Amino acid sequence: MPVPASTGRPYLRIQPSTDPLTARTVTSTLRQLHGLDLQTDDGWLDIFRPSPRPTIEWLLVSDGQTAAIDYYLGIDPAEALDQVTPLCRGLVPNSYEFKRVEWHPDHLQTEDRSMAAVDFQADLDRKRDWLTRLTPFGDFKDADDAHVPLATIAELMANSSVPMVYQALVQPLPDKTGEAEVRQREIETGEDTLSGTLINALVGQPDEDDIKLTVADEQRIDELAEKDLRHPFVVNARAVAFADQETTAARTIERLSSALGDVSYTSADITGRVHTGSDAQDCFDALAERTVVPVNDRSLRSYLPGTRTTSRGIVADPTEVGNFCLLDGSALPTGAQRALETVPKSQTSIPLPPESVLDTYRTDGLVLGRPVTSDGTTTEPIALPPEMQTRNVGWIGQTGTGKSTSLITAALENHQATDGPEIIFDPKGGRMTQEYLRCHYARFGDLDDVIYFDCAEWLPAISFFDIQPDLEAGVPRSVAVLDRIGHYQEILRQLMGAEQYDRAIGSTDMIRDMLRALYDPIHGRDVVTNRGIRQALERFRSRKSPPAVSNPDLRDRLRGAVENDDPEIFRKVMNGAVNRVDKVSSSPHLNRVFNHRPTGIEADQPAFDFADWLDDDVVILFDTGRLQSEAKRGLTLVLLSNLWSALRRRRRRNVNVDLPLVTVYLEEAADVANGDLLAELLAQSRSFGCALVLAMQFPGQLEATDSDLYQELLNNVGTYVTGTVGVDHDLAHRFATDAMGRESTANRLRGLSAGQWFVDLLGEFQGRNPRPFIAESLPRPEGHPDRTDSGPGAGFTTAHDGLLDRTKQDYGLPIDDPDSSPAEGATTDDDPWQPADGPVTAGADSERAGGIDGESSPVEDGEVPPILSSTSRMPSFVRYDEDSDALVCTTCDSRFDSTADGMRTAIQCCHDLASVDLDDVPITSCNVTLSPDEIRASKWSPRQLTFLQAVHNAQQRRYDPIEYDIVHDSMIRLKEDVGIDQDEIDDLLDAGLLRHDGDHPQRYYSVTAAGRDAIDEEFQAGVDFGHGKGDLDESSQHVAMIEASARWLQQERVDDPEYPDAEVVTYYEVREGSADAAAFMGSDADSTVENLEQRRLDCVTLDENGDVVVAVEAERINHDVTRAVPEDYDKMAACEPDDAIWVVLSQSAGHDVLAALNEPADGDARVEKTYSSTTPPQQFRIDQPGLTAIYPMTWLQRQVQTDSG
Repeated sequence: MPVPASTGRPYLRIQPSTDPLTARTVTSTLRQLHGLDLQTDDGWLDIFRPSPRPTIEWLLVSDGQTAAIDYYLGIDPAEALDQVTPLCRGLVPNSYEFKRVEWHPDHLQTEDRSMAAVDFQADLDRKRDWLTRLTPFGDFKDADDAHVPLATIAELMANSSVPMVYQALVQPLPDKTGEAEVRQREIETGEDTLSGTLINALVGQPDEDDIKLTVADEQRIDELAEKDLRHPFVVNARAVAFADQETTAARTIERLSSALGDVSYTSADITGRVHTGSDAQDCFDALAERTVVPVNDRSLRSYLPGTRTTSRGIVADPTEVGNFCLLDGSALPTGAQRALETVPKSQTSIPLPPESVLDTYRTDGLVLGRPVTSDGTTTEPIALPPEMQTRNVGWIGQTGTGKSTSLITAALENHQATDGPEIIFDPKGGRMTQEYLRCHYARFGDLDDVIYFDCAEWLPAISFFDIQPDLEAGVPRSVAVLDRIGHYQEILRQLMGAEQYDRAIGSTDMIRDMLRALYDPIHGRDVVTNRGIRQALERFRSRKSPPAVSNPDLRDRLRGAVENDDPEIFRKVMNGAVNRVDKVSSSPHLNRVFNHRPTGIEADQPAFDFADWLDDDVVILFDTGRLQSEAKRGLTLVLLSNLWSALRRRRRRNVNVDLPLVTVYLEEAADVANGDLLAELLAQSRSFGCALVLAMQFPGQLEATDSDLYQELLNNVGTYVTGTVGVDHDLAHRFATDAMGRESTANRLRGLSAGQWFVDLLGEFQGRNPRPFIAESLPRPEGHPDRTDSGPGAGFTTAHDGLLDRTKQDYGLPIDDPDSSPAEGATTDDDPWQPADGPVTAGADSERAGGIDGESSPVEDGEVPPILSSTSRMPSFVRYDEDSDALVCTTCDSRFDSTADGMRTAIQCCHDLASVDLDDVPITSCNVTLSPDEIRASKWSPRQLTFLQAVHNAQQRRYDPIEYDIVHDSMIRLKEDVGIDQDEIDDLLDAGLLRHDGDHPQRYYSVTAAGRDAIDEEFQAGVDFGHGKGDLDESSQHVAMIEASARWLQQERVDDPEYPDAEVVTYYEVREGSADAAAFMGSDADSTVENLEQRRLDCVTLDENGDVVVAVEAERINHDVTRAVPEDYDKMAACEPDDAIWVVLSQSAGHDVLAALNEPADGDARVEKTYSSTTPPQQFRIDQPGLTAIYPMTWLQRQVQTDSG
């Protein structure tokens, strides 16, 4: 029968790591422990008695069965454990893990076991040699084998099959320096021995000059001086072994008796005295009771001549105590290292962020896990709050890491914390969806707010090609059509393989053009099907007659495919197009979805659209695990396309409204990530109110297929939760910090155990990101099938069956044979040659704009309506009266000129200009210089000509800042003011009259030379371009960068009297006057302009003497960056400015500039200094002749204010 165990004591279980101990740190910490004052609360009595000295206990415990050793730290009194823990932690590296446990030595003993014990003692040459030295702990650390003494005991315990316990009790002693001084005097006078004392009693003490010390005595005196007896400890070390036979226990303990022999020194040997029988029981009782045996130097035997003194109380100073109680995980024998489960450096805990930072994440939301402290203990769970989730989450982990279970837990918690849907895609074919349903039922008691599609049997009834919801939400038709075409082609590319799909560019263009024709606003329809696309392609291939379209460019392109190409080429193009469309038909699941439509024969059938659920607190699960890989990817992209369109419609209907969060969990995201659709969702999720949780084995899966999206994932996913990852150096670089480099991070990622996560959190807005840390998964949620303590509940089966029936009846499409289903059979509704309202005759078709040969009606009068009559923007208290061409204050009906000044005055009539949102103020005029006859003769509509004129005016900075400010305003505002559709703008772009500069920091267009010809705008040297004016064919984006630079220089330099800058000059020619105006009139005008532009600085400040103080280069990165940037650097450096500033469009562009200066195409490096790609350019600290600062455009925009006054 087992002996009843005593009540457990509190201990700290120590888990060593492979980080080495530092002898100096151990010594200094033990000195602090010596002075530890255990505060009592006995009031005035404390004055009359000293503070109690604690007894610190160290244990090594093995049970003889599991080949494991536990390493414990305790203290007597037990309530002082929390007080002493910080100091004891200082003895070992931070990577050692401490965990509070309950244990007692009695847990090892049983009645039917025998025991043997060993007491370690100091065997002294003389009775007072306990004051001399032992071998310092640091000597073992510096030795070649580096094994500390306790490692020998741990190795013997690890290789033993019997339970054992080793104990070291360490108790501070009072200052012993006085006794050392007495001892030194006794040695010097010969009274250190009994014989010497007797001689001195008979003949008296010798004179100092007559004292002759032996070598041994000199050594003792030196040791007395070296030993730190101001901070002495008494150490008791003992061990007990338990076995069925006493002889077995005795043999085991005998091997242990010499383990601390190496701690011996010149005058004291550390030996072990073995006990059996009742003596062993006494030793174990002393161990269990934490009995401290004092120094034994007063025994009668110690005074007998020729005898050695032994003392179980061993006196050690702070340099020696570690020999008895400390293990160095970096230098353990193999057996001890395995038994102690020494934590490799890559698996040790790392410091947590401050509590004040973690408190932000101790909230409701997407739960991530429990942070692990440096002690290896877990703290309260953390979650990503809903407002931070829209920066997206990457959840990385190999199979078996617990990723799916963690996602289930996260979704359950987030479902309760948010008001929007949780949308879960599970393509793995495992148990995840069923596990989620069980846990959901156990958590919430029903499945009423769940929709579940097992896509191998029932598909969501989505109408992929239906653009009617987009049009109803106000999405321009051209945009809705292009989006649908783009998504469709991306799905075909996934099904066929990108390389094969893109190989026949003529066929892919034909699919695009045919879809545009089927969606034609006049001759097409709002809903098509994949079958209809194939029929249109087949008919075009056989009849060589394209469908009627209203877009002349598209009509010409379709005609050209027949008329201009070789018949064999036309046949190959059409065959390639049909073959690509047929990839959808080859999968019954995809064929069913791509041919479903919500009108006609299927009007009363089930329907599913994400738009119906985006504001509802529901969970929608899609299990695609049993589908073939192509169908799985294709269906996922169909669903993501529908989701993307629904999110866009929701945002358009709810501008500036806080919307319920939509959270999308995409398992195995890498399988569908190599395309534009997911990249679009990532880029726009924040504005859409959507959070993407992308789960995958490692992001490096994407690098080979889509390097741009791979970088997007690394840099623009806000939060990463990463389990063990084999090799992903870029991911390690993403997580690296100053305290933990890339290689250390990579090792740590490889060393994570299942259920452990390396968490890299997104910081608060405009705050720093918390440093990465380790977290553990939460326990499996209630209802999980792998939990034995809970199930989903008795009603789960009934609720599950009801869920399936509801999903099938209301939202699902069965997987039927297309040929046997009338809903899927070919009907006139599929025929793209027939309009939605039924067949028409040729005559009726000609009335619909003349069929294939019909032309759009020309503008009859050639007049351009006032811009204020077409704009969609206007301050709420101002209106435009077209009859009188006046602006009217709606408050008092006062009228004002329809000019920028008139707009300003109308606003200030009854309101404050500062209270007006300038986004509501349109441009007030845009006069096209063409005559009515010229407008009628132009191939471009009046609206297109007006838009060209508006862009040109903005580009030339002709607008008052109140109506349009090129630094701060997007040219989408001009589009809204003119009232032009995007497809009309696209026509201008396609024709080369307009150029799209880019969308950063906002949308910019530029009018080309051909565009200026179309609106009869001429560029004159010295008036429209040249010194102080501009560059020839300069982009609007470049104009905005220079204007922002000029405003900033005026604000920060010229207006500040502390600087010598007197004026700002844009487009400053370095050698002004080197070419006179006549040079522009000759045959070499173009080359002269080019040469001058090469010497022109974008923007400068000049001092009173006309010398350049600051030079600015506005750099739009192009293909020749390694040559152009160094040339611009040299140009600025030649002016010897005080500051040479570069303005760039983005952070990456700033790094491109620096890289071009680090490694130019020609010549030496202009700049040696480099920065991490994550460093914002405005934080660069460089002082070179041609570079002192780099500022992104967005940074400059924030520095300069809009001037609308």
